[in-house]
Amino acid sequence: MDMSRVGKPVQDWNQKDLLAYNIHIRPQPQSVFFNGLRYNDGTLPSTSLLHPFLTTPVKTPNGNTTQPTSALLSSLHCRVTASFELDGIIDHFVARLIECMGSPYSCGGPISTSPTLTLHHCGKKYPTYSDLCVYSDYLVSDMISLPITLERFVGLNVPFEDDAESKLNIEDWMQKPMESWPRDDAEAKLIALAIATYNFNNYEVPKLYHEEHKGRPRVGPDFMVHDPMFLAGMVWQGTRPSFYKLSIRSDLVKAVGAGKYPHTPTRVYRYTPVFPEEPEGGMDKLWMNAMKPLANRRVVIQCLEAFKIFLGVKRFGSAI
Repeated sequence: MDMSRVGKPVQDWNQKDLLAYNIHIRPQPQSVFFNGLRYNDGTLPSTSLLHPFLTTPVKTPNGNTTQPTSALLSSLHCRVTASFELDGIIDHFVARLIECMGSPYSCGGPISTSPTLTLHHCGKKYPTYSDLCVYSDYLVSDMISLPITLERFVGLNVPFEDDAESKLNIEDWMQKPMESWPRDDAEAKLIALAIATYNFNNYEVPKLYHEEHKGRPRVGPDFMVHDPMFLAGMVWQGTRPSFYKLSIRSDLVKAVGAGKYPHTPTRVYRYTPVFPEEPEGGMDKLWMNAMKPLANRRVVIQCLEAFKIFLGVKRFGSAI
């Protein structure tokens, strides 16, 4: 396929890059995506840390709520005046929400940025990291089971290299409404990160583990090369998540590294929840209001709970 393929960092990937490497996103309905799993109605046990979050209106005074509900609600109704404040709020909100979902999302480690990953693209190496990630077993190794990307303002996608400069004229855009600021392609960014994670999980993590535990070699399924590698993924636009099932093969990784078109297509499956309730005042363009209504929160919690079955799996099942 005759398409331009130029080496670039993860944060600059877009839909054209996916097509250039024969990668196709396939939206699926809820029942198909979750392999027919019949999950609950979004309710949680009263002992759950998130139970109050599902029953407490967004405008409830903080003094009447407990952690983590007060922190999550503060993120939903706070006003921001700068783009970096908004991105920071989403980081904190998503990390705290997923941590409170319990195992296997939180397995002894924090929900935070990933270790340094390396994307090999068109003969060049691009250091990068996942905005947030979940580990298979944080106490054993840095094996990533869930990379998470957040839709960010382009000007705040600071290049990894210290001497690199942002491509966005901050002063010019500061004069315009925040909703009009350009945003990155968080979906394409997730795919690029999954390609980088293939080498990290298959080769770098086992190497680091054995270097740190000399004389005590560990042989197990987590330290074997998985080809294809099945990886769950998430993209968050404001407080609206999309869920992904990715199958990354060595031929795709090699093609991206060499800047060549792979003949075998890569299909990525996506499910984006449909929210039943419109927020008061309407949905904002950045999706910050998406989880203000209680009904919408239950939908997200429902999906997060069902998505647990895909973390660390060796194969996704019939959908692949």
